Amino acid sequence: MIDLDLLKQMDNMPAKVRLILIKKELTKLGIDYQIQNYATGTNLWVDLGSGNKRVGISCHYDVFKNAGGANDNGAACLACLGLIEQYTSQNLTQPIRVFFFDEEEVGMLGSINYVKKYGVNDLAYLINLELIGIGNVPLFWPFKNSEFENPILTNLLKNIDTPVMFGETPLHFADYKPFKDAGLFAFTITNITVDDLEVLDEFNNAIEMNLSEFELQNILNKSTLFKTYHQSGDTYDTVDFESIEFTIYLLLKCIVL
Repeated sequence: MIDLDLLKQMDNMPAKVRLILIKKELTKLGIDYQIQNYATGTNLWVDLGSGNKRVGISCHYDVFKNAGGANDNGAACLACLGLIEQYTSQNLTQPIRVFFFDEEEVGMLGSINYVKKYGVNDLAYLINLELIGIGNVPLFWPFKNSEFENPILTNLLKNIDTPVMFGETPLHFADYKPFKDAGLFAFTITNITVDDLEVLDEFNNAIEMNLSEFELQNILNKSTLFKTYHQSGDTYDTVDFESIEFTIYLLLKCIVL
């Protein structure tokens, strides 16, 4: 059972405090973790199960300056902690590695430093979580037509019993990117609302029409998802906890193949 109060404790807290809260939760669950300290930040990850290739699941715990940080990205941290709890309680065996990255908000420095030091050869693929606490329509991004034929994705879709969307988002980057750049099959899951599907179509059409940044922002302002994005109003009371639970359920489908 995910600790919903944990998200409230994370509100408006800097990365160092959030990392302490994550460590405390893992200790409470009796889970060992590993730490990577690099020049400007700290990554944490948990290995569960044994095997040569692990499924990577990632989130970032740092916060955009002056933002509340609940949906971006405290909700994803709770989903990852919930996945760890479910994995152990269900006695699953698929080897996984669950990442909590630092400094995504300043150019993905945490995930870049991890890949630079450890590489990707011990991972089968990676699923990154970004903005998963509002909406129940999972959007897998970014995808191009050629990637739909990837056998990993084919197997994932066979195991997922809920509709998913594919495409791009206005986010442009997330912690999947350093892994993908290193040759690993990697993508991000973002939960959106049904209404946001229309906004997303409008936004992507506007990009193709080369509309101004002002016009693009006006389109995003219509979105439920982006109303609080990188804002002080991104607090725990705006997050739908059912979306977090749904994400944990989806992740379990994605790691048990």
